[in-house]
Amino acid sequence: MHKFKKSAVSKILAAFAAAAVFCFTFISCGKDTSVSQESSEATSVEESLKLTEHTSEAQSKDKSSEKPSKTESSELSEVSIPDPTVDPVSSLSASNVEKKSVTLNWLSSENASGYEICRATEETENKFKVIKMIEDGKTENYTDNDIESGKTYFYRIRAYVLQNKKYYYSNGTLTNVTTALSDLEDLRSTSQSNEAITIEWDYVSGASGYVVSKMDESGEYQRIETLKDEYSTSYTDSGLNSCKQYSYQVKPYKSVDGKRYYGGFATISTWTVTKAPTVKLSYEEKDGKITAKWNEIDGAEGYDIFISTFADDNYKLLGSTTETDFTTDKVKTDNMYYIRVCGYFNVDGKKKQGMAKAESVICGNVPKVHGYYVGTTYIEINLEKQHMWYYKEGKLIVSTDVVTGNKNSHDTPTGLYYIINKASPTRLVGDTWDVYVNYWLGVTYDGVGIHDATWRSGFGGNIYTYNGSHGCINTPYDQVKKIYENCSEKTPVVIY
Repeated sequence: MHKFKKSAVSKILAAFAAAAVFCFTFISCGKDTSVSQESSEATSVEESLKLTEHTSEAQSKDKSSEKPSKTESSELSEVSIPDPTVDPVSSLSASNVEKKSVTLNWLSSENASGYEICRATEETENKFKVIKMIEDGKTENYTDNDIESGKTYFYRIRAYVLQNKKYYYSNGTLTNVTTALSDLEDLRSTSQSNEAITIEWDYVSGASGYVVSKMDESGEYQRIETLKDEYSTSYTDSGLNSCKQYSYQVKPYKSVDGKRYYGGFATISTWTVTKAPTVKLSYEEKDGKITAKWNEIDGAEGYDIFISTFADDNYKLLGSTTETDFTTDKVKTDNMYYIRVCGYFNVDGKKKQGMAKAESVICGNVPKVHGYYVGTTYIEINLEKQHMWYYKEGKLIVSTDVVTGNKNSHDTPTGLYYIINKASPTRLVGDTWDVYVNYWLGVTYDGVGIHDATWRSGFGGNIYTYNGSHGCINTPYDQVKKIYENCSEKTPVVIY
């Protein structure tokens, strides 16, 4: 069937209407009334066609502009999707806790797209920082390798759903873990007497303290002390028997919420020694010999005899004996010597020497240094002359002007002292000074020493009366360098 446009139909109908009017007029010529009636009818048909056409178009326009009902509007608009519900992870725990790593384990959230892992060293909301975003919702563990030993860490895990490029998070699940402490290292015995042993070890970072145990007769370690200070790195066990072996174990610990976490321990075996004998010395000028006699010591299998020209340094073995006396002629006249006698015993074929106390003896004519017997190696300082001398085995090594403590305000102390420490270089800090010096020889425990003073342009004279030191002996650089390189600790220092 063919389809025609409305305009074509209208033209055809109009043509028929016109023909009908023409024929009617031709046949009924002179009949006005009939013509008028038929003409009116023809006009009525054409207008009826036009009215139908306009009405159809108008209805079409009205329908296109008509608003849909409420129900139709809901069906046509985009459907609103609610935010997803994200279940939090459960059973969060830590495993494989090492010194610098820990593994977190959890039960996955059923609808999760992934997980956000945060870490902090304090359980405070604004301290947590994201350390990992996991993009697999089925994952149930994560290993953190970026941590330190002996520290407590707090972890928070949130499951998330990624929808329309937006993240929706669950509530956080929390846990905390303390990493393992480092192993205790360099456990050593630093002092043994006939009734006490002192052990020391290196500081362990993060430790709250240390547990000290001692092996009992059954071979088991029993706790004897808990040190609750992280900086307590030594322990003295007293009331022991002489010449006996003792074994110790020390392990660090960290306290977290009332629970202790331990690091690796170290062990050591050491011995108490014999006590020091009481020694009496005599010098026979005729024979040029020194004789030493002492009392018998319990536990001693024999005795070693040492000699030196210093009170506490440079001792050399003269010989050994199982007796309680010893004579030597390995001495020079006009000199002062120090003799030490110590008992010894053997452990697994190794000699263990006991305690000893030095005694002095004058051989011949030994002058005093301002009233003190100091031997042939010493430092002498004259405050009035502002001068210092250093003798080594009777030979003059240094003679130099100095500047001592400011007179009447910071006077340098007088008397017999000894070099107690050496340092090169070192920093000197006080109430009004903070300087580095190249050479330091400590004389007193309250901070008086011999050192260079490169800021001074002169030494000696009366400088100390108006521009003296705070008590130290300021010395020219080249002269104190020579003393430093030639003298040892325990060297006598006479100041007068």
